[in-house]
Amino acid sequence: MPREPSSRRGVVNREAAFHDALVEGADPSKAAPQPPDPWERAILDLAEPIAGQRVLDLGCGTGSLTIHMADAGAASVTGIDVSPVSVSFAEQRAAHFRPAAAIEFRCGSAESTGLPDGEFDLIVGKFVLHHLDFPRGVDELHRLLRPGGRGVFMETSGLNPLLIAGRTHIVHRGRFGALKLGTDDEHPVTRRDLRMLRRRFPGALVDFPIFWMFRPFARQLLASRYPVLGHRIAGLDELFDRHLRSLRWLSYHMRISIQK
Repeated sequence: MPREPSSRRGVVNREAAFHDALVEGADPSKAAPQPPDPWERAILDLAEPIAGQRVLDLGCGTGSLTIHMADAGAASVTGIDVSPVSVSFAEQRAAHFRPAAAIEFRCGSAESTGLPDGEFDLIVGKFVLHHLDFPRGVDELHRLLRPGGRGVFMETSGLNPLLIAGRTHIVHRGRFGALKLGTDDEHPVTRRDLRMLRRRFPGALVDFPIFWMFRPFARQLLASRYPVLGHRIAGLDELFDRHLRSLRWLSYHMRISIQK
């Protein structure tokens, strides 16, 4: 992969090791592609039209979204990820289940992909931007998109101060039996990040197609020890989403769309 600045190299290595460990030992031939999950569906819906497009799946992981893009008729799909184990898994998975698809995988950093300028009509990503050095990642997106090219991303949102406080002081510190998810170096997308994004992509839009506010708390703190209570608290998301739609910005997940 292209050489990272020394200040960033350690982060990239930690991210790669973390995601390598999640996949190590898994069998790609037993990972048949499944229907899109809600976050993938939100990306696919907004990314249309996909048919005939040259697509980059940024932070492709094991290739689920990559395969969905190919299934949607993309002319070609490139998946890139810092985790060599994930990339190898994705390659074998695609070769096994989609041998005729125009899919290519590369191991590399999303901030310095080494791919040609203006190579893509569409760039997508599922929970990847919040792992990046945001200014460098945004610059790379701008470089890789052709004029008029688009991007669609589902991201962890940093707009709800209560969720971020819980993430910072409870989840990341493993307090009260919380299940620690994610890496120490990632950070949810903040208003500052969005302002930076809009300097490069002035028409960038943010929406909240999946409302999760109570579910992260229920999943992290209650699901294992108090499953009934956790289920009931998680159900508040549906109630809020139905009756208080003006509060959707409080969701833990945001969708970002850009155009060059």
